[in-house]
Amino acid sequence: PRQLAVALKVGAGDALTLDALGTRTTLRVGALSDPLMGQSVAMDRAELQKLLGFGDGANTVLATTASGKARAVRAALASWPGAARVQDAASFKSQINQMLGLMDFFISVMVLLGGLLAATVLYAVATLSVLERTRELATLRAMGCPRSTVVRTITFDNVVLARHSLG
Repeated sequence: PRQLAVALKVGAGDALTLDALGTRTTLRVGALSDPLMGQSVAMDRAELQKLLGFGDGANTVLATTASGKARAVRAALASWPGAARVQDAASFKSQINQMLGLMDFFISVMVLLGGLLAATVLYAVATLSVLERTRELATLRAMGCPRSTVVRTITFDNVVLARHSLG
């Protein structure tokens, strides 16, 4: 809508004379907005009913176009008096896919940070476990226990700790 207003060199309060479906109508621009998704033009329900002759409750027009005609149809629909929004499925789908891609990226970052946090906690707990058992490990070595057995014992304890931590 703001892009359309810039292209037409109009702003809020300006009068527009439109020719749509053989009807010439003069409308006053009420406001300009930028929709979150899609290219849209908003239209008053009474204006839509007057333009198309629909009864009560009509507030949406769904149009299917031939290949390559979407831009012209969008422009024609946007020029209708009181048009509230013109949105094509292709641009809407593209914007949804971009948002889903961004969401996938954020979820991936959160999973990565969660894994990093879990690894940090496990490292801290394993280090603390070894530090607390320094005397016990020294006693085992002094009694002639091979270094490989002590390392296997510590590794086994840490694997059990990690298994229980992960669920």
